Amino acid sequence: MHKVKTAVLALLSLLVLGACGSQQASQNEAAAEDSQEIRLATSPGPYSDLFLDVVKPILEEEGYKVDTVEFTDLREADVALEEKAADLNIEQHTLYMENFNEEKDAHLTNIQPLPTVPMAIFPGQKDSLDSLAEGDQVGVPDDPSNLSRALLLLEKEGIIKLDPNADKANLNVENITENPKNVKIEVISSPNLARTTPDLAIAAIPGSRAFDAGIDFQTALAYEDVAPEFMLQLVVREEDKDKDWVKAVSQAYKSDQVKDAVEKINQESSQAYWILPE
Repeated sequence: MHKVKTAVLALLSLLVLGACGSQQASQNEAAAEDSQEIRLATSPGPYSDLFLDVVKPILEEEGYKVDTVEFTDLREADVALEEKAADLNIEQHTLYMENFNEEKDAHLTNIQPLPTVPMAIFPGQKDSLDSLAEGDQVGVPDDPSNLSRALLLLEKEGIIKLDPNADKANLNVENITENPKNVKIEVISSPNLARTTPDLAIAAIPGSRAFDAGIDFQTALAYEDVAPEFMLQLVVREEDKDKDWVKAVSQAYKSDQVKDAVEKINQESSQAYWILPE
């Protein structure tokens, strides 16, 4: 009888410990769900500056603690986001994110478009598009989504013509059907494009890269018309998309403070030219 009681007591102890363990796990999950800390995967540039100068104070007023996890490469930032070493990113457009998801079998999703600095054509050795001549070198970025944007911008300005049946999201130099001035399209590593520009006639440079290089946006010869798929996005993991902190970041970007800050930059600064989402 004594052995039976001992066995019963041992079983009850295990059940109690198991229940306590389950309760603690549930509490930990709840704490994580209600976490007031937001970690931004960031890199130097206009988008991080806007977030830190305007969006972060709004979130802090609402009780959130905002930290940054710094990267020099957007791909590394997305890996950190997927692996839960960061919570959000604000420096990529939809096509870039979709390419990353496909290549890495990742699960990132976009929440909404954000203020965006468009790609622009900047002068190198030529200070106007009309002065382009045969054999002039025209720089474009090498990453697929920004290469598409650059080629579309060159077509918009009449420098080249593209195959109308080509996939606009995945263009390359082989899709060029006409090149009236017979310029040379030089595909250059995106991080190196801005500093290579003095050796080129002109270059089509993504806005963030031009900002990082300290290029005066008032010298731009042409801007792209930013298509919806090329607007910057608020990007998080799919599992987080409905959480309160994501909604808080979303609302902060829709605030008058952000709109006023962007409009002030456009009016008073040569640092960057911003487009607000509709």
